Amino acid sequence: TIGYGVPDPYYNNCWQGTWLLTVQALVAYFLNAVVIGSIFVRLTRPQKRANMVLFSHYAVIQQINGALYFMFQVCEMKCNDAIEAKVKCYCIRHDRN
Repeated sequence: TIGYGVPDPYYNNCWQGTWLLTVQALVAYFLNAVVIGSIFVRLTRPQKRANMVLFSHYAVIQQINGALYFMFQVCEMKCNDAIEAKVKCYCIRHDRN
């Protein structure tokens, strides 16, 4: 333990003990931050995940109920499911008048 409940808060006038406990607590906070930060960075790297998503080579424009739909296939190469997957597709259309 670090001495909670000791009647003398200065450990019988031993200031080195108080200083040592303070330094130990600060080092522990720093090491916890480094470990948690490195785990967080490892889990949230999008670069490798982007390499595991494949798009089809061919796309189709199909008319359904009078509206044109652009359709293609997307495949996730990893075995785990993509949570809240979002795909944005932009179409630039040039009309001749």
